[in-house]
Amino acid sequence: MQKWIWIALALSGVATVVICLVMNFALIPRIEEGEPPMRCFDMCATGYSPDEARAFVAYLGPNALDVYLHRQLPLGFVYPVCYTAFFCLLWVVLRGRPDAVLALPLSLMAADYTENALVLHMLLHPTFADAIARAASVATIAKTVLMYATFGTLAVAAVVVAIRAIRRRSQQ
Repeated sequence: MQKWIWIALALSGVATVVICLVMNFALIPRIEEGEPPMRCFDMCATGYSPDEARAFVAYLGPNALDVYLHRQLPLGFVYPVCYTAFFCLLWVVLRGRPDAVLALPLSLMAADYTENALVLHMLLHPTFADAIARAASVATIAKTVLMYATFGTLAVAAVVVAIRAIRRRSQQ
């Protein structure tokens, strides 16, 4: 395997972890704080109704809205590039070549960008149409399903590679 792939894998992996930690432990808690706390769009794995989306937008105070618009969403538009690069490169390292499975992380990235664009619209236009909220909810659910499918596929591939390596060593 070429050295650049390992370097790109490490850099994209570190960027993925750092952005994930910042969003989940610094930004999202600031967006969700309030009484009672409410889950932000990104964290609603099972989706939300148009009424729930409107309630959340109305729930956001000026500080939370500022964090969402000027910190969370900008990172949310960088994050998919990082994790998609990481997942695709990891798959190539595990399999030795690219193949059709790369459609999983690429579809995940598309769902995440769709979700982010629709969330941005809802935050900037609080009188958004029900169809916008429904589409955003579907994108959030799709993102969640594709994330789990990507993780699961990579985990199975890693286990297969590890078992094959162990078998090769034991036969030597």
